[in-house]
Amino acid sequence: MNDLMNRSIKIGSNISLIFENLITDDSSITDESLLKATLALKFSNKEAEKEKLDQLKGVENQVWLQVGENDRVFSTLQENLEGQSQYSLGFNLTNLMLKDLQSGITLFAGVEHPYYNVRTQEIPRTVSDSLAQDLSK
Repeated sequence: MNDLMNRSIKIGSNISLIFENLITDDSSITDESLLKATLALKFSNKEAEKEKLDQLKGVENQVWLQVGENDRVFSTLQENLEGQSQYSLGFNLTNLMLKDLQSGITLFAGVEHPYYNVRTQEIPRTVSDSLAQDLSK
């Protein structure tokens, strides 16, 4: 559970990113700059959930990460999981972003959608350190 906390980013009250573990036995995966995450949409009001999901169509392409002063990197959809409420996303970081993240530069995340425009405060160091550790392997 604590490991999951170190690999999750909450963006506002309805969206979370849960980063996958990049350690793999599959030697064909060589993209060291790709961070993979599951985007989860959750709403406390179940009656309004369908309407809110309809409003947020396309949100999976509007999620971004930013390392320090580097440009924002928007997500690319890898796979739609469980209908409309979960998506597998990828974030392709540049070499400079990787170096900055590994050297402790602040990580930010957000969503730039007409119905959900939210930017996080600075991501906790434990999360960014965990992601940087994955990318250095």
